[in-house]
This record gives sequence, structure tokens and C-alpha cells, in this order.
Amino acid sequence: MKQFFRKRFPSLLLTLIMVMTMIPAVSARSADITYTVRPGSDTSFDVSDFESFYTKNCSGTFKYVEFQVGTSSYNNFSGYVTYEGDALSRTGLTSNDFYYDDSYYGDYPIKRLALEADKNAATDSIEIGFTVYGGSGNNTNQYAEGTLALEVSKSGSSSSSKGDITYTVKANDSVSLSDRDFDKFYDNNCSGTFKYVVFDRPSSSDYADGYIYYRYGKSKETYFSRSELNSYKFYYSDSDYGDYDLDELSFVSDRSFTGPVKLSFTVYGGSGSKTNQSASGTLVISTGSSSTVSRYSGNIRYSTTPSTALQINPNDLARFYNKNVPGAALRYVVLTGIPSTGSLYYNYYGTSQYGVSSRMQLTSSSASGKVFSFSPSSTSEYALSELTYIPSGSNYCTAVSFAAYGSDGSTVTGSILISVTASAVAEVYTVATKGTSVSFPASSVYSAVSAATGSGLASIQLLELPTAASGVLYCGSTRADLTTNYSYTSSSDSMTQLRFVPNGAYTGSVSIPYVALGSSGTAIAAGTVSIGIVNSVKKFTDISSSTWCYKYITELSDANIISGYSNGSFQEKNTITYGAALKLIMLAAGYSEQAPTTKGSTFSGYLTRAKADGLVEGNPKLNGSITRLQIAQIAAKAMKLSVTNLSNKKPFTDTNDVYVQALNAAGIIEGYFANGSSTYKPNNTLTRGQVSAIVWRMRNYNK
Repeated sequence: MKQFFRKRFPSLLLTLIMVMTMIPAVSARSADITYTVRPGSDTSFDVSDFESFYTKNCSGTFKYVEFQVGTSSYNNFSGYVTYEGDALSRTGLTSNDFYYDDSYYGDYPIKRLALEADKNAATDSIEIGFTVYGGSGNNTNQYAEGTLALEVSKSGSSSSSKGDITYTVKANDSVSLSDRDFDKFYDNNCSGTFKYVVFDRPSSSDYADGYIYYRYGKSKETYFSRSELNSYKFYYSDSDYGDYDLDELSFVSDRSFTGPVKLSFTVYGGSGSKTNQSASGTLVISTGSSSTVSRYSGNIRYSTTPSTALQINPNDLARFYNKNVPGAALRYVVLTGIPSTGSLYYNYYGTSQYGVSSRMQLTSSSASGKVFSFSPSSTSEYALSELTYIPSGSNYCTAVSFAAYGSDGSTVTGSILISVTASAVAEVYTVATKGTSVSFPASSVYSAVSAATGSGLASIQLLELPTAASGVLYCGSTRADLTTNYSYTSSSDSMTQLRFVPNGAYTGSVSIPYVALGSSGTAIAAGTVSIGIVNSVKKFTDISSSTWCYKYITELSDANIISGYSNGSFQEKNTITYGAALKLIMLAAGYSEQAPTTKGSTFSGYLTRAKADGLVEGNPKLNGSITRLQIAQIAAKAMKLSVTNLSNKKPFTDTNDVYVQALNAAGIIEGYFANGSSTYKPNNTLTRGQVSAIVWRMRNYNK
């Protein structure tokens, strides 16, 4: 490590130097970033401030920042910049590169910097120049210069209680750490699979009134001292990647605990056995009236109404498992938690040939020890496809927790969130042009929840954040998180303060699922805000924002995959022709434009290429209609979807076609469910609007 620290000046000496030199305070009004601290406290640098400044001024990805400041002005400032609690000299601050999230690009992480002032420090301010660098890949040819204002003021901030992951605990109590929280943090910042987490060595002040334990209050209880905590790896689901199970950790506070405790951590993961992906964050544990924090989660999410039975789709669990363990196939699921409201049944309709012949309600007792197979090999096995949820009441959310086991021996835990409302919560969709900051549509979310439940929401909790590739969701100047309740009315942590800042070159669809909370903090509904980032909005005379397929048409037309008629209309209710559907499917699958191979036949080139690549057999009429079966077969082949690792339990009663099954397993097509069975209706034709939905899902598959 580079030696760049200086000893802190006594506060009295700093004050005397200020008086003797008579250096006037600098106004911070023109600064790009400002941090203000109270005497006797500290406030952390927020890496998102520098990232936001970079995004506004440059393209590509933010990598690191450099600081510039004169010796005299810095040494005479009443406060000081610290790194992990140690004061930085002027040379230490200016001769090092401070990186965003990858140590390849710098010496030390920005997030470990803070502004601090002694308790007797005088009111003061200073301006420091900085330069942010970034670009694409390893190239850092993009940069922008700005000004950072540092202020010492009695009205300044103290140490923040916000972190990337937050918990609340009472004095002399404990709170369990959830491995899912670290998994979500990993997914929001990295690709591949989360493997393990490592904590930095805590400061003596952060680790004085509480400690991390393994299996607290259980057999093999283990305490980690301050010097030991950073010596171990805490694994997510596979012990090959660490020393202790992350999900068995707790923070235990003592009688004098007042919080907050801030613990820096780094998550590691990647693909297969490689752990070349990492991201750093902060775990904050604050004091509170209760050790229990109401946080909702749902790796898989469903919505239904009070009178409608909900069938759990095994393909949803299979996709969730494969996302976490790429290349592996789901074998079976064990339920680890039963819904607290409503009822979960196996073979609810009494028509299943697997497990039991009659309806069976699943309770904690009856579900214990049962294995629900994705692809049952005999009638004695329980089939994952036979789980049905029956609502009880309205305007609530409940969950089913599970552990999923795969072909490679890996285990992934998750939960199914079920929202029950009087009517469906409408998706809130907004569209913006590339590079434009998007304000969160708070009033539209309120209206959607109110229309579905008959009552207004008090706040929301976010269930997922946009991917790092698409951009960043902020609340004010800080990154949004998955634990804060964003109020509809209050001035702090308000829904109206949420805004999405897309990456400069990004176009596509962004989904932000949320749980709506009532005044008591209890969930009353779940919904989704979707944002379309486009180059420009192409308008059609017969399509508006209220049209059910507006999202699909808007984003596909911007991508030049779909178009309207010469008179400016789209005509989404018109039956689509075979040729038009073939073109759309091939473009969505990544094919280039195909020139006509037959004079006067617009789509002949697509048919020629499709037959050559084995997507189509025979000689279909390009001007004729296309069936749902033909659509599925062409799409699955064009996407090169595997027809292996499919469940032995066929999803539809009216077709056994493997390409239909593969496309359904990918979540691109759905069937019609009624009275315990699903049909696909393979011979039905489709409209232009219906095909736009399929094509949109194809294009966004696995994004």
C-alpha cells in the first residue's frame, strides 16, 4: 500500500493557522459536488455522485477519479479527507487514483473516502478540483473536470445510516443477515453467479458495540473478532467457495449499542468456478425499536384476484435456477415456507397422475420432506407443475419460500411473491429518449394501486433495481436501494425523488418491480414500473399509451424491427400474414434484413433464408395466415432454444410439440388455463399486436 497518510492537526492548531493566514472561505454554490460535515463528525463520499457527474458529461463507463488541490489551501482547511478513518495528506489525495468499483483502474476505492472535522473545528470551506475518467473496456479516453466543495458547518451532516444493505437492531439484541440481500447486490452490479462475500477489517469504533456471529445461539456458534472478520470467505450456496455459510450470520449488539455500524464488504462471483466478477458495498446496521425490519422480496412474482386460483409455473422456477447456475438444469424444489395468507394446494383439481390422486393442502407439516420434481420420472413422484394457490381476502401480499436443487448438485434459495388485489394492478409505462433522466412516475403508480385496491398507498419498497448495463436509479443524489420505504408524501426518501439515469448509449426496456405499502407498512399490492429508453418515439395514428401493446410497438419500432402502414397506422387488431410474422421473428432473433429473392414478393428473401437454416419446411403462403404452432416452431428454432432438459410433464393438453414447450419454458409464449388444465390452441391465428408481444419477449430474452 502506498504511504500517503498524514497525522491529524490538533483542531486548535488548525484554527490558529486559519486566523493567522486570513484565508477567506470559498463559496460552494458553483461546485458540482458538495459535502458538508458538522464539527466532531464525518460524512462519507458517495461514489454515485461522481458516477452521475461522469454520466452527464461523458460516454462509456465511469472508472476512476483524480483530485487536484494546492498545498496551502488544503493544509489550512479546518476539516480533512480520510481514507478508512485515517487522514490523507495533500500528496496522498492528489497522487493516487480512486476507483469506482474495479481496483484495476486505481489505487483505492472512492467509497472509503470521507470528510471529517474535529469537534472544535471552525466553520470553513474549500474547493477541490477533480477529473473523472472512463470509457469503454480498458480504454479511459473519456474524461470531465469538475469541482468538489468541502464544508465544515454546524448545519452539516454526520455519519450516514444508509448503506447498500441495511438492517435495524435493538440494543442487546440480534438481527440475522440474509444471503439474498447480498445476492441481489451482486446481481445489480455484476454478471454470472454470486459465490461469496468478504468483509473488510472494521474500524475499532464500528466494531465496539456489536459483533458478527456464525450460528448465533446454535451449536457451533462462532464469534468473529475485529482482526478475524476479514480473514474468512462467507459463501452463498456452495461451501467450495468459502469458510462459513453467509445465511448463518447474525449481528449481535451489546447493551450500549447506539449505531450505526458500517461494515465494508466485497462480493465475488462469475461463471463456473471463476470468480472474476466483484463489487464493493457497505452494510449498515442501525439502532431501532425493533430488530425486525419489514422487507419484501420475490425472485418470482405473481398477481391474482380474490376469486382466481393461481397456478405456479414450474418453468419460472427453472429459469430462476438457471439464471443463478448457468448451464445447470433444475431437478426438484423443496418448499421452505408456506403462505401466511391464503392456501397452497397440491393437485387442487384432482386431475394429476403424479403423487396423490386427490387434493392435498400444503402446510408446514404436510410439505415437510416432500420433493417436487421438475420432470417426474414416475407417478409416485410429486410434480412441481401441480402447485396451486387459492387466495383468501384481498389487497395483500404473501410469499412461498423454496430451495431449488439442480443437476450439478448446486442449491439456490428463493421466494415466490404473490399479490392479491381486487383487480389487476396496471403496469405503469413511460418512455424517454436515449440519455435522458427519467423521473419516477409516482402519481401514476399511486393511481394504478388505488384503482386495483380501492385505497391509496403510503409508500413503496423496490424489489429489483435496474441492471448496471442499463443505468442507475437514484433517490436524490444517492443510489436507490431495496430496503428503504419510499414515501408518496414525505419530503425525504420520497417516490418523487426517484429518477432513472440511463447509461449514455443504452436503449431498451427497464423494469422496476415494487411492493405498495399501506400506512401501517404492510404490503397491499405489487406492481411494475417499466421504462422504454429509445432513440426517438415513432407515433402511429391508431396507437396511444393506453393501447395494451403500446410498450411492445414503441420499442420494436424504435429498433426498426416492426413498422406500420403507409397511412401512418399500425392496425394492431389485424391478423398478421405468414411473411410479415416470419420477418419479425427472424429480426428479433438477430437475423439481418433479407432482400427479396422473388420479384414482387416482399418477404421471399426471409423464406429462402428460413428454409436454408431449417426454420421452415415446405412452401407456406407468405400472404396467408400463420398459426400459433407455426409461430412457436419458427421462433424456437431461430433462437436456437434447446429442446432437451424440458419437463416430462407437458405444459399443454392440446399439443406435445417440443418447440412449443421450449418457447413456453423460455417465458415467451403462454397458454390458456382453466379448471386445472392449460391449452395452447395451436391452430389459432394471431394479430399484429399479439405477435409484437411475442417478438418483444424474444428480443428481451435473458437480457
